[in-house]
Amino acid sequence: MLSQLTGLPVLFVRKKAQGLRHLQIAEGGRVRGRRLLIVEDVVTSGGAILDAAKALREEGAELGAVVCVIDRDRAARRISPNRPDLTALFTMSELKNVAAIMAPLH
Repeated sequence: MLSQLTGLPVLFVRKKAQGLRHLQIAEGGRVRGRRLLIVEDVVTSGGAILDAAKALREEGAELGAVVCVIDRDRAARRISPNRPDLTALFTMSELKNVAAIMAPLH
């Protein structure tokens, strides 16, 4: 959806390189020489992001920031010392606080 809204190309990173002719870590286009942003939905430990970042760098990509919808409050501590930066739209504690405020209203 982000690609459609922004007009920017999208690549999908796999956990393991796959493909019949060429083993590719990312589907949808070339990686080498491109500046990439990683987008995740929910991040718990950040392990998948670190793995993807490492694989993309090994393929010649330059990485920008990482954006996620929900950080379960543990990911930023693991990712930050190793780079890339993680920006979350929401943290789990923020969502729990809002839920606690809203609960009496229902």
